[in-house]
Amino acid sequence: MSEVKAMNGTSIVLATDLSDASVEAARWAQEASERLNLPVTVIYVVSISVANWATGAYDVLETPAIMEDSRAKVSDWYAEATGKAPAESRVLVGHIPVQIRQETEKIDAAMLVLATSAKTRWKQFFLGSTAQSLAHVPPCPVILVRPEEEMGSTTVKEIAVGIDFSSNSIDALAHSAAHARAAGAKIHLVHAGKSPKFMLGLEHLPEEVIQTDYQKWATEQMNDFIGAHADKLEGIEIETHILEDYPSHGLLEFTESNEVDMLVVGRTGHSSLISDTVGDVLLKVLQSVPTTTCIVPAEPAE
Repeated sequence: MSEVKAMNGTSIVLATDLSDASVEAARWAQEASERLNLPVTVIYVVSISVANWATGAYDVLETPAIMEDSRAKVSDWYAEATGKAPAESRVLVGHIPVQIRQETEKIDAAMLVLATSAKTRWKQFFLGSTAQSLAHVPPCPVILVRPEEEMGSTTVKEIAVGIDFSSNSIDALAHSAAHARAAGAKIHLVHAGKSPKFMLGLEHLPEEVIQTDYQKWATEQMNDFIGAHADKLEGIEIETHILEDYPSHGLLEFTESNEVDMLVVGRTGHSSLISDTVGDVLLKVLQSVPTTTCIVPAEPAE
């Protein structure tokens, strides 16, 4: 029997701006810490402007006494939000996404947790530039947590995983399985896709090599995928869903129609769910999906 791989990384990083929206992210991180037995490091970045940086206006922030006081305030904020003290708090000065990414890589994070803002009047969550940047090039699995009033609970019992049968789907599956095993959660393996309406140039090929029944093909692929990675799913309740829909829309519809506590997707893959840039399609999914979302980067080739 293959050994089940533990979650990569040795800590959970919470990036906060100390806002009300970040309180739910702190609670999510603390519950994940207790489930996975990983310490939480809280990061707060003081954003800078070029003009003030050039005049040395921020130099005072890096004096030991002020930094120590700032770290204490960040720790107090976390303790008030969760009832527990973090393992460590770090206060940095610089460009927010750059500092968060660099510090996360130094810490060997198993995941990076941050909040999205509350819904706007157009009933979409606001995904700020920091979240967009980190989702575009995630330094580790990035968890985007929804505000408390929209979630109702931080408990993770139902996890949906977007599967397109790529190698990055394996990474997403492994990360999801670690959460599910620790929380006793159920995993929904969701594949969405559609047969092309036109297949020019294929009309002269033998019929047996042309996949015209997409549902049948996808079901076979899903069964093969599960069989190949059964060790990762050992002891976890799973359910498969084959949706005849475009990948991004299909996953969005699934999360809106079912009780899902976390949606997990890979950063790269065969589908257009996440493209090379955080474009309109991905942005729409991340802002509209009614649950916490995890974006898992591809594991580097060995």
